[in-house]
Amino acid sequence: LKRSIKIFWRGSTTGEITLNTTNDLYKLKRIIICKLYNNNNSFNLKVSKIVQNRLPKQIFIDELKKQNLWSKPVLESKFSSYCFYPDIPGNALAWGSIRKYLMGNLIFKPSSQRQLYYYKFMKPWKHYIPVKEDFSDLKQKYNWAISNMEEASFIAWNGYIQANDYIQR
Repeated sequence: LKRSIKIFWRGSTTGEITLNTTNDLYKLKRIIICKLYNNNNSFNLKVSKIVQNRLPKQIFIDELKKQNLWSKPVLESKFSSYCFYPDIPGNALAWGSIRKYLMGNLIFKPSSQRQLYYYKFMKPWKHYIPVKEDFSDLKQKYNWAISNMEEASFIAWNGYIQANDYIQR
């Protein structure tokens, strides 16, 4: 409850396509979601790494800076300063989200056909807040969490306990 109540995310330009032009950035789900919430002061969603690119990285960085969608990478510990983390998928499943559970972040997560093993232990509204695949309801779910901080904290705590139990096995 002492953390910033912003939704905080940093990530790379992973996705279904290789970046051949700056226009390709805006086809990536991660960029679309960052752009969707770019003008909301309660959200801090930025790209911090360029990957899968055929042009020099600086060209993409400059384009993202123009759109206020770029940030330098942050240390993993930075996420523990925030209450909320959106699990925005790229093109591969990774362990980044379980580290956020272990930091006590409340996770906003869409359903996915692709699964890491620990997903089967995580239940919506018990360990995380479910969101639509396109994150179009993220603001609504965020507002629910802000209005129900005790319950939201309990969900984050359950996520922390479940992730910790999984890691200990």
